[in-house]
Amino acid sequence: RDLYQQLGKETDVANLWGWISNCYRDWGKYQQALEAEQQDLAIRQRLDDQSEIAHSYYQFGRIYQAWNKYAEAISHHEQSRDLYQQLGKETDVADLWYWISDCYRDWGKYQQALEAEQQDLAILQRLDDQLNIANAYRKLGNIYDAWENYETAIQYYQQSRDIYQQLDQPEKLARQLRNIANSQCKHTRQIAVPTTVLTQLTQAEQNLQQAIQLNTKGDYQANLARDYISLSLICAEQLRHLPPNDPTQPNLIIQFQTNYPIGFNILTALGQTLSQAEQSLKIARAYLETPALQNLEIAIALTQQSLEICQTYNRQKLQADALKLLGELYQHPDQTNPNATEIALQFLTQSQAIDREIGFGDGDLIK
Repeated sequence: RDLYQQLGKETDVANLWGWISNCYRDWGKYQQALEAEQQDLAIRQRLDDQSEIAHSYYQFGRIYQAWNKYAEAISHHEQSRDLYQQLGKETDVADLWYWISDCYRDWGKYQQALEAEQQDLAILQRLDDQLNIANAYRKLGNIYDAWENYETAIQYYQQSRDIYQQLDQPEKLARQLRNIANSQCKHTRQIAVPTTVLTQLTQAEQNLQQAIQLNTKGDYQANLARDYISLSLICAEQLRHLPPNDPTQPNLIIQFQTNYPIGFNILTALGQTLSQAEQSLKIARAYLETPALQNLEIAIALTQQSLEICQTYNRQKLQADALKLLGELYQHPDQTNPNATEIALQFLTQSQAIDREIGFGDGDLIK
């Protein structure tokens, strides 16, 4: 950047400020990210580069979204969207509707997220942009999955999967197969008929095995990591629905204990520390909630590690999730720590405080 400054290349200087801002955002240093992006924007405004000014507003939105400041994020995304609209850049307008939807979903405002994503999809359909139409269906699936409407999520994931398959996009196809499997797995908790549950879990495993084949062939390592973790979670769900003395139980326990460490090792090798922290919470919860797997010690260790990483990178929502899980672990009837009740209250209070700070309602987390 400094050398470009000496050479008088302002556009390159602005580009570098943008990249510096991205680094600070990924690092969880949001104030520094904002300050760097302000430098980028100031140059774009001086050059009267309207397209790049719109992009800078988008970048501000990404920073505020990562910071869990969703109202500010949406406001900046809307500024970016409106400027792109004035410039006649429909694809960019669609992209901004996508990010506005993403913010609402992260904020837990699912109806607004759906409405924004429908705006994105309408533009893409008018442009006949098949790849991004598939992305929009995936996003709709994500929203319904977060909203715990798994049947509808699966339908949108399947629409997305079919287009990716038609367009010969194996990596994206594999991700959709995993998304379908994950939603099928979670949906089983809403199904009352045991035979239907086991059928759905079998279908989930089949979808995941297809994903593993595609990801192995393409050497898509990040995908493979998540596939192996999802395999463990399917095993955990199968164990939840089996009678205690079922002869398949020991094999499922071995599969659970074998698969997720493979995924963790891949994420470690890829340097995807935050992804591993997020996945660790899912495995820890399986150790808490699945009687055949129950191990409070392992669950606490995984959750503590995840919490430390989330604190390092200032990921507040994940911090709140980790603290809530720790509270539940110390509330468990089998907890032997003599101070368990006091420790649980402390963790749950901290979780509730973070959730309130970032606008996630006033739910009573303390039991």
